[in-house]
Order: sequence, then structure tokens, then C-alpha cells
Amino acid sequence: MSSPSDDSSSPPLSPAAEAVIKTGDSCFPDDWNAYFELIYLDKYGPNADIKAWILKNPDIEMLPYLGNVNACNMQLSMTSKILLESEGMLVCLAIEQLNYNDFEAKWAALEVTERRRIALDGLVRGACSAREKSRADCPEMSLSGLVGDGQYSLVNLLKAIVMHDPAATFRIRSLYLFHHPAVEQEFDLFTNESAADNFRAVGHLRLLHRNRFIVEALIGILEAYAGKPAPKISLREEMESERMPSCFACGTESTEKFPVTLKRCSGCKTAWYCSKVCQDRDWKEHKKFCGGRSTKFDPALITPTSNDLAPAEFIGCPAPDPGFVRGPALWRQIWYLPKKDSYDRDYHMSVPASTSRIYIALTKFESHSSLTPRQAARAPSALVIPSDAAVSLMFYIARRRAMASGDLGAVCKMHSILQDLQRTGTVNLTADQIRDQLEREYRVVLVPAVPFGSPPTMQELNEEMDYALRRRKLAYKQAEADEKWNAGAMADVVSEWDKGDESDAGERERCG
Repeated sequence: MSSPSDDSSSPPLSPAAEAVIKTGDSCFPDDWNAYFELIYLDKYGPNADIKAWILKNPDIEMLPYLGNVNACNMQLSMTSKILLESEGMLVCLAIEQLNYNDFEAKWAALEVTERRRIALDGLVRGACSAREKSRADCPEMSLSGLVGDGQYSLVNLLKAIVMHDPAATFRIRSLYLFHHPAVEQEFDLFTNESAADNFRAVGHLRLLHRNRFIVEALIGILEAYAGKPAPKISLREEMESERMPSCFACGTESTEKFPVTLKRCSGCKTAWYCSKVCQDRDWKEHKKFCGGRSTKFDPALITPTSNDLAPAEFIGCPAPDPGFVRGPALWRQIWYLPKKDSYDRDYHMSVPASTSRIYIALTKFESHSSLTPRQAARAPSALVIPSDAAVSLMFYIARRRAMASGDLGAVCKMHSILQDLQRTGTVNLTADQIRDQLEREYRVVLVPAVPFGSPPTMQELNEEMDYALRRRKLAYKQAEADEKWNAGAMADVVSEWDKGDESDAGERERCG
């Protein structure tokens, strides 16, 4: 993440993080949790004095932003977009568990010790995805509260964000901010309209970081409950990554395992981008701040909508038929396919829980640039149908019908094609894993199989061939763009922009 100043010194670490360094990158989750539980007692307990606590424990990482509202606005813009995407993922996962897996009853039936183990696992995962220090601003993240049945229990927190936008599409219309009276009292000191702009900007940034920790922790708890292995990211690696910049459009970071070329805007020398796609998409937002032109805090400038995120549907994605409601698992499939490193891929299969949760590419395109390391750890295997034109075309048509209506015959045809690939070793999954995923995505039973249905129409054949050609062209174009982008590692962005709004031409050249 870029710094608001040229000071390259690293921010001070929390006692929990310092303990990690002293013990050689080993951390005991119970001790780590106890540190924050003591903070909650001291900060939000019955005898707490929040104002006194704030004066005694200033958030030193935020102090530089008090003198640079423009830099803070840019961080707000980036953080809000990352949070919006994470909230979309959380809503989808929550609906999947609450509505389809009887999660509330199953969670209540677990022993308290097991609920604590799962919740603590999720909290640690959240600390590896969001800003660890922000947990101190999240009294809802008390372990006892999460595993209990009070207002801020795990189930009630999940229900709260689902009520904000109850559509399991991996997209939500607007940001949701979790509410807690003690937090609202605390942040009123910084965010009320009478406060100075720099205090309001910093206060809002802390609020976003607080909500991101909650969201990432809740995602982590649901993944731990589902038995998904935690990303292999140590706290030491996480602390080191905080010193590195990340893409202002999608949050991608460059790591040793997932190296990404990040380039800096030559107009403001602050914003970094992982690709020209992200740079172009972010221009509408970034031009408000580029070159230090933003000196006032305005919440309207930093409130993203789903339109600010990457496309949510792939080329050729059919509209759902009237009456057909796509479930969260199917929306997850649709969400992955338009990623820029999935343009030439035809389906995504979930990585089994027993394997390493890394992004597996089965094609010659190996770019990871559209996923952050944490997203990559959550991503499934990508699958491309072999070059047999007839097989590919039949799979596309079956996928089209299945995604539009949940047609059982179409899902059975997809299953048959994938089974054939599994038998020849093209798909490194078991037959049960393939069947289970398709049944979960389309909410059907594939045994016994049913016939495909009516033969493909000429319209279906022509449209799917055209869609496939457009996707392949886009994949090659993306590969060329990535190669060109990577030619100047960690360099300033060159002044090459696609033709766009002519009124922005001069400004775009400055930012380029």
C-alpha cells in the first residue's frame, strides 16, 4: 500500500506482531486472541473511558494522513473498493450457509469448544487478509461474543449483512458498515460534520479498515467451518507485505509466490496499478485525486458501487430465465469466469480441501494478475475444454442452457463431458468431486442421468462460436498487454492510454 509521504520507515508493530518476530514466525492463536480481548476490556468494558484510551493508544499508522487529506482520500477510494468486493463474497457465502446448508442449527449444535476453535481460526485468517491492528476497533470480534447467541453472535452478524443486500450474486449495491454503539461513540470524535476535514478523512479510513477486518474474519470463519485449509501466508509475510504497494483498483500485491508488475501513476507518484485494465478502470475515480487536487474530505467521492468493480459476467453469460434463481455456488462460478486470467477458460472446479489451496492453471496462460494472494488461495482450478471443436461447442451450449434455467439435461451433458475428461486424466479431480460440484451449483441430482433435450439450434451454435472467438481474442490481447506491461517492472506508468472521453485526454496524459 502506498504511503502518504516519502518516509520509508516501517510502522510500529503491535505487541502480538512483535511476539511473532521474537519467536521466529510462530504465534500461538490463543495468546494472540488474549491480547485483543484485553484491549476490548480496557477500551469498551464497563469502566472504560474511550477518550482516555485513544489518547493513550494513538493509531500511529494513521497519523501521517492527518497532514495529507488527498493521500488519505486515495487510500479511502482504494480500500472502499476492496471492501465492497469482499462484502459481496461474504454475502454470497453467508446465504449459501444460512439458506441452503442449515448453518444456524448446525452451528448451535456444535460444542462450545469447537465453535471457539473455528471462530479463532477465522479471526487469524482475517488478520492475514485485513489490517491486524484494526481488530482493536472491532468489539464484535470478541471470541466469546462470536460463539454465543447475543446481538453480535456470528449468526446475527451474517444475517445483518445479508439483509443489506440479500442477492447472492457476489456483488452488493453499496458498502455495508457494521454498527456498534461504543464504536459510533468513539468515532463520532473524528467523523462528525464539525470535525476538521483531515480528522474526518482519517476517521473514515479507520472505519473502513475496521469493517474490512470484520468481513475478512467472517469469511475466514465460514471457510474454516467448511473445512477449507487456511492460505499459507505467515504473519511475518503479512507484515512484510504491508511495506509494499498494492493496486489501487483491485488490491493486488506483488509477492515472491505471486509476482506482479506494479507501476506508479506519473501524475501523482502515489497510485499503483497491476495492469492497464485496472489503470483504465480506475481513472474515473483517480482523476478526482491525481496530482493532489483533492484537499477536502467528501464522502461522496469515496463511496463505490458495484459499477466500480471489474465485470461480473463473462462474454456469453446468459440471462437467467424468468423464475430461475441462481444459487450462491453458481454465482461463484459466474464470478470467476470474467477474471482477466480466465478469458480463455471454460469452467472452474473447486480444489479439494485436502490439497493446497492455490490457483491452478491448466492452460498455457499462467497470469495471476487479477487475483490477490488471498483471492488466489480461495480460487478453484481453471479448466479448458480440449481443442475438439464439437466437444467444446457442445459444452458451451450445455453450459448456456444450464446457467439460464438449471436445465437438468444440460447439466447432465456437462457432467458427461467432464467425466470423459476425468477418465483421460485431463481433469485432476475424482468423478465424485465433479458430480458434487455440479449438483451444488445447479441444485440438481445427476444420478440417474437424463437426456440432453432438444438439439442445438442454429442460433445457439452461431452465438457460442462467436462468444468463444471473442473470449480467445480477449485472452491473447490480455497476454500481449501483460507482456508489454511487465517490460518495465516497478516503473512509472507510461503515457499510453486507449481512446476514451476526449474531455479527459489532457488529464489522462498527466496521469499516464
